[in-house]
Amino acid sequence: MILLRYAKIFLVLVLGLFFTQFAWAQVRIYIDPPEEQLYYSESTTLAVKIEGLTMGEALRGYQIHLDFDNTYLEVSGVTAFQEGEFLSAVGPTQWFIIEENGGYTATCSILGYTTGAIGSGTLFYVNVSSKDLSTGPSGTPVELSDVILRDPLNQSITAGSIENGVIHVRRQVRIYTDPALEDLYCYGTTTLAVKIEGLEAGDALRGYQVHLDFDDIYLAVTGLDAFQEGEFLSDVGPTQWFIIEENGGYTATCSILGYTPGAIGEGTLFYVTLNAFDQTTGPEGTDVLLSDVILRDPLNQNIQDFTLEHGKIVIQEGAHIWIDLPHYDLLYYEEVRVAVKIEGLVQGTPLRGYQVHFDFDDTYLEVSGLEAFEEGEFLNDVGQTQWFIIEENGGYTATCSILGYTPGAYGTGTLFYVTLKAKDQSTGPGGTDVMLSDVILRDPLNHAISYGLPHGPCNIVIEPPLYIYTGLKVFLQGPYVAGGTMTHILSDNGYIPLTSPYDASITLTAFPDASPRYIVDWIYIQLRATSTGPFEQPQSCFLLNDGTVVDVNGNPELAFEFTEGMEYYIIVQHRNHLEVMSAEPFVFSSDSAGSTPADLTVLNSVFGGNSLGVNEIEPGTLALYSGDANQDGIIASADNNLYWRIQSGLWHGYYIADFNLDGNVIPTDRTYYWRPNSGHWTQIP
Repeated sequence: MILLRYAKIFLVLVLGLFFTQFAWAQVRIYIDPPEEQLYYSESTTLAVKIEGLTMGEALRGYQIHLDFDNTYLEVSGVTAFQEGEFLSAVGPTQWFIIEENGGYTATCSILGYTTGAIGSGTLFYVNVSSKDLSTGPSGTPVELSDVILRDPLNQSITAGSIENGVIHVRRQVRIYTDPALEDLYCYGTTTLAVKIEGLEAGDALRGYQVHLDFDDIYLAVTGLDAFQEGEFLSDVGPTQWFIIEENGGYTATCSILGYTPGAIGEGTLFYVTLNAFDQTTGPEGTDVLLSDVILRDPLNQNIQDFTLEHGKIVIQEGAHIWIDLPHYDLLYYEEVRVAVKIEGLVQGTPLRGYQVHFDFDDTYLEVSGLEAFEEGEFLNDVGQTQWFIIEENGGYTATCSILGYTPGAYGTGTLFYVTLKAKDQSTGPGGTDVMLSDVILRDPLNHAISYGLPHGPCNIVIEPPLYIYTGLKVFLQGPYVAGGTMTHILSDNGYIPLTSPYDASITLTAFPDASPRYIVDWIYIQLRATSTGPFEQPQSCFLLNDGTVVDVNGNPELAFEFTEGMEYYIIVQHRNHLEVMSAEPFVFSSDSAGSTPADLTVLNSVFGGNSLGVNEIEPGTLALYSGDANQDGIIASADNNLYWRIQSGLWHGYYIADFNLDGNVIPTDRTYYWRPNSGHWTQIP
């Protein structure tokens, strides 16, 4: 009984061992990995594997057809396939791939006598690349079909299962600068766009944070205003956007407000304008770095799978064009001559010709037309040039080129000059910009020369002056001799008082030195903003023998306080002559040295004509009528009866009835001045 029990146990062990070694297991053919994710233009290697082969069904050879949708995937031909180790580890094999039936068929068998391969291993490999088209969340299959398995006796082996693979193709979320590489010249400016792409419905963007940094040895921004929000989020809904300067760079933050499905696809997150310094980087350039990126979806979940691609800027030497001074301060009607200059041209890139557009705001500035532009010396010092100016596009375009053969101009110099005149309009402290644009530079071979505008626009601040100035010329009939001169008997003999006869508050300690001319008498000047407006800013002055009017200090530039405008009618009064007013308002100057005298001695310069209110004392020469002793604006009997008759016979003094200003009141004053002038009156309205 004991022997029988042990015999049964032994039989069970032997049968168990037999079935373990020789019983048929399920043969499985599959792709490893079974599921793969690829980004656009990315590749992966798939292994086609087998398992479950036992000694009873050892593998000698196989044939397997592999197929995929070439809308999404591609291989580099039969070279993308590589034999696996499963059969070649047993013995030498014959392996080949053929392209057929829209896919590829792999065939392999062990040569000569063999016991075959058992267990599991890789039949072959295939390198698959994705195209630039998303498969969507379901992916695209990699399919195995037409499988034939043979054992060493060339008997068929049945595959219990054949398992296809799936590849998901999608665009990778990518944040990058556009352009990725930028070439700048010293002082040049560029605007970079920080962009995003690859966002799909499953990872729509609600908000972001991106830190941007650069080397301030080479680059600079004008501050937070150099950054501008892009359209990617704001096209979806209202956003909250801001920039802060931190950690040696700038952090841009933006998010869509309220409920949103988020933004998908690609677009611009923000823009930044960078200015290059006068420092070259060499060919390796300088990086514009993106870091500390946070992306959030509409549920405020992080979008974590993204790549960053930094930008690079190469800064090299180049031509610089600028207006000679970056800032000017002008008063109303002042002029400034600015020079448009160039530098940085070397012998290797000389200049043959240029085009530069010059622009300004005509609310504040004006030019006298094309003649306000003048060619500079830079090109015409090298050879004969063709130079012209045209008015276009709201400004002026200057064009110049050297004629004929030329080696060109290099170094530093002036391209052209422009004379600008300020209008009577204040800019405020911010000023107004004079800008250069649309620059074209050409070398002797007509190749373009790169350039930068290093200093930006020229800024001009225009303010009203404290004082405005004019000169004045006028003749009095009484002391007039001939040929544009008058007697100066009163001053020669010391008859003129130091106190103004028009304003008793003005008393001098001495008369101004007017040499080589002489003082004729006190004279009174007033202004009118309109022809019938009130008199304003009266001023006691001196009349010199050549008709020049000077102030009490002897300055021929008469100063008046600036109130509103720059144009005034000028009224001239004398203590015993008819007063006159200029026929037209004169434009005063904000510059004492730049005032143009108002000449009231020429025909048609006096309001009311050339005869009734003013005396044409010589052909083409006007003078104030003498004889109005009481200054009532008319030469009449009262001037004779109440002044000349009473003062007649007075000698060697300063008298109101001394109509010819010789210091005496005698019949000559009545006979030659009051009597012929009687009946004339002032034409001042």
